[in-house]
Amino acid sequence: MSQTVPGHGEAVLAINRIWNQVLGVNCLDSTDDFFDLGGSSVDALVMLRMLEAELAMEFPLAEFYDTPTIEALAERVRRIRVMSEGGV
Repeated sequence: MSQTVPGHGEAVLAINRIWNQVLGVNCLDSTDDFFDLGGSSVDALVMLRMLEAELAMEFPLAEFYDTPTIEALAERVRRIRVMSEGGV
């Protein structure tokens, strides 16, 4: 997990906390699959809207289906933050 972009670890913590709320599951690993943990498509929509509100960025449902892990969401946050700061 990259810690080079400020806030990446904070994003992981926020995502983990929201997954705990939505799924009612503790002790999540960053590579756990949302759907394997019992999440449904409705749960995914709820979780993504909560993330959007907290992190002020969009998370398309279709993209989440391709990589439904905490690490993949955190990587998306990192990429968006790098791009918004003028990075590559």
